[in-house]
Amino acid sequence: MSEKSILGSYHKEESVQIDPEVYGRFLDLVSRHFTIKPVREYAEPGDKICLLRHDVDAGGGGGLWGAMKMGAIEHKQGIRSTYYMVHNVRYYRDNRIRLISKSRQLQRMGHEVGFHNDILSVCLNGKSSHTPEHIFKSELDFLTSGGVYISGVSSHGSHFARSYGVFNTQIFKECQPTDPEDRSDNVNGVPLNTIQLSDYGLYETSLILLDYYISDSGGNWRTTERRKLVFPVRNHDIDPNDFEEYMEKLGEDDDVNKIMILTHPGVWYRERFSAFRLPFGGSE
Repeated sequence: MSEKSILGSYHKEESVQIDPEVYGRFLDLVSRHFTIKPVREYAEPGDKICLLRHDVDAGGGGGLWGAMKMGAIEHKQGIRSTYYMVHNVRYYRDNRIRLISKSRQLQRMGHEVGFHNDILSVCLNGKSSHTPEHIFKSELDFLTSGGVYISGVSSHGSHFARSYGVFNTQIFKECQPTDPEDRSDNVNGVPLNTIQLSDYGLYETSLILLDYYISDSGGNWRTTERRKLVFPVRNHDIDPNDFEEYMEKLGEDDDVNKIMILTHPGVWYRERFSAFRLPFGGSE
């Protein structure tokens, strides 16, 4: 399947460029030390596993078209990963038929498509009067009725929700803060702790035990150990100049068997890439 046939036609503002050489070198580095798999395979046995996920947060380069280009690069290299689509941005809202079509194309390439939860932001900013569970169920029904199989959820690290002292994970019963003093049944009248993920047969990425979790959030590499569940998660930065050495160290460590890497298409497209302190062609 060619990149052109995967992407189809798109508007000028969506004609983003993700450098296949730069992103390919990143995939090569990870593949030297770990077997890359989509997140849904987190419970399958194996040694040196990297669960590779992408939170598709925004429109334009960070949205659907960036995801499609990353998916095409991975597909060419025989790699399968996971793409979580967020429900309150332009690429998702404005052309839902196209969203379904492209999501199914990602699945045909062997990738997993999941749901990226930013429901508390929607409720707290007054864009919906519905409960979190109503929104959650409605969006799942929309995706699955279009033939997009959903097996898991990732939750957006919304600064807006954090301004109210909560995280999007807190709509799920399984994801309540570790400190009982931080727990609540509602925030500003919006109910929390109402959705049982097991009722839907879904995983949530923050519930997956790992040796290490690595993210490019904000354009900087961050990492944390996640051998036990703690909410909220606290990350620390990795110097981008040390990233390759860091990956090699994890690959050589016999006590490190499973990691998760989160990337965002918006960090990797050319118009913004040089602004971020990442390896593989980023700014010096």
